Amino acid sequence: MLATAPVPTPPPSHLPAPLHPLHAYLSTSPFLDKYSIKYIHAREADPDGSWCDWVVVASLREGRERGLRGAMDGVKQFLAKNPVELDSSTTATTTTSSSLEPTDESDPDSTPPAPAPFAPPSSSPVIHGLPATPSRHARRRAASSTRAARKIDTTDPGTGWAMLDSGTLVVHVMTCRARDEWGRGIEDVWEGVGALEARERGEEGWVSSARREEMRLREEELRANMDEVGREMVMEEEAQAELDKPLRR
Repeated sequence: MLATAPVPTPPPSHLPAPLHPLHAYLSTSPFLDKYSIKYIHAREADPDGSWCDWVVVASLREGRERGLRGAMDGVKQFLAKNPVELDSSTTATTTTSSSLEPTDESDPDSTPPAPAPFAPPSSSPVIHGLPATPSRHARRRAASSTRAARKIDTTDPGTGWAMLDSGTLVVHVMTCRARDEWGRGIEDVWEGVGALEARERGEEGWVSSARREEMRLREEELRANMDEVGREMVMEEEAQAELDKPLRR
């Protein structure tokens, strides 16, 4: 029986088209949990002060705790061959519906034009956070020593989180343990930055497109669950009605 190629998950609704190829790659990576991938629009949160356009956070699959280097090398190679080209239309803020309307430069209250991308994509993305590759001598010693092998801790925080900087976007890959400890903090930091910047602009109730996407998915899941419960109730009522027919006769 032939093995089928992995199928990418649909890209989130807030993800611009230039990032769709990256999403297809990440969601089919043998190293990554495809349901853990989050995309944070950094320029949406802070158009003037962010140091990249997008932030990506992903977790290693369970059982792949030793695959951090392989995962990061794969992302690096993909982005080197497929740099993400952004333009002002893909860095536009989406905080309110007014941001989708044309800008009137004569109106001081109109939405400012979308910022240009923070930086051009890098043809040589840089990885931070991985431990130095052990020398051949060190690998030989580790392989020959069961005691050394037993001391390897695949969930050590020092080896559980790596970051890749490709100019326009930053990719964080973590073990599940590191994601639980720090991953959500990354998302919350950008959410807080966006809310603070919005308040300084006189806007209240700012919610990022990433958080709105989470809320949309939760609502869809809740709606699907309610529909399933409704169908089960109808089936139970129909089955009970069939059981009651002999009694009515």
